[in-house]
Amino acid sequence: MMVCCGTGLWWYISIFISIMFILTRISAAFKYYVKYVGFLLYCILLAGCCGIFCLFHKPGSSQNLNVAKFFVRFIRFEWMFGLDIQIENKEKLHNAGNPCVVVSNHQTAIDPLIVVKSARNGTAPLAKKILLYVPIFGQVSWLCGTVFINRKKGKSAVDIMKKVGREMKEKMTSLWVFPEGTRYQYDTVMPFKKGAFHLAIQAQVPIVPVVIGNYRNVMDCENLKFEGGPIRVKCLDSISTVGLTSDDVDTLIEKTRNIMLEVFEEDFKQHKHLYEGEVFPPKKSE
Repeated sequence: MMVCCGTGLWWYISIFISIMFILTRISAAFKYYVKYVGFLLYCILLAGCCGIFCLFHKPGSSQNLNVAKFFVRFIRFEWMFGLDIQIENKEKLHNAGNPCVVVSNHQTAIDPLIVVKSARNGTAPLAKKILLYVPIFGQVSWLCGTVFINRKKGKSAVDIMKKVGREMKEKMTSLWVFPEGTRYQYDTVMPFKKGAFHLAIQAQVPIVPVVIGNYRNVMDCENLKFEGGPIRVKCLDSISTVGLTSDDVDTLIEKTRNIMLEVFEEDFKQHKHLYEGEVFPPKKSE
C-alpha cells in the first residue's frame, strides 16, 4: 500500500512539473513569475546559509563577504538561472586603493549577487537603514558588514558621510554604492545622488566606477521576461579624490556619471543584436 501511495505521489509530481514546463514554454509571463519566485527562494536560502555561518564568524564584519561568495558558488546561482556574469578588468577593482568607494548603476534584484561575485573581500554595501528591518535579508546584510545610514535624522548628509568615512578608514572597509538611489531598468544611467561622492571626498579615498551593461534581454521586469544569457560587468579606472572638498562634489558626480554613461551606451551599441525585437520604454527625464 505504501509503495502504491509513493508511486502515485511521484506520478502527480511528474505531471505537475510537466505542466509547469509546458506553460513556461507557452507563456513568457508565466515563465517570468516561475523563475522570479525561484530566484526569491534562492535568495532566502542563500541568506539563511550565510546568516548561520556569519553568526559564528565575526558578525558585522565586511570580511564575511567571503562567506557569501562561497555559497553563491556552492549553490551555483548562474547555472540555476542560466546566467553568465562576465566581469571585465576585475583587476582595476581589486587593485584600487583600500579602502575605496565603488559606484555602479542598478537595474534589478540580480545586482546584489553581481556585487558578491565581483567585489573583493572586505567590501560592504551602503544601504538605507530601513532595509535593516526587512526580515532575514536585513539581518543577514548586517552580519555581512553592510553599512546602514539613516538620512532622516537631523544631521546633514555631509556630517553623516564624515562619520561613515571615518569608520570606513578605521575598519579598512571599501563600500559599494548604487548612486542612482533605486533600481532603474532603462537604457541609460540615471542621475546620481550625492552621498557616495561626499563619502569618498570626506574619506579622501578613490572612487571606482563599475558599469553593469544593459541586460534587459535577460531580465525585463516591466515586460515580464526572465531568460538566460550574459550579463556584462566592466570595471573602470579609479578616480582620485585627493585634495577635493565638498565644493567639488557636483563636478565629481558629473565626471563619474559621464564616464559610466559613455561605457554603458557603447556596450549597448556593441550588443544591439541581443535586443532585436525588444520594446524599450522611453528614457525617464533627467
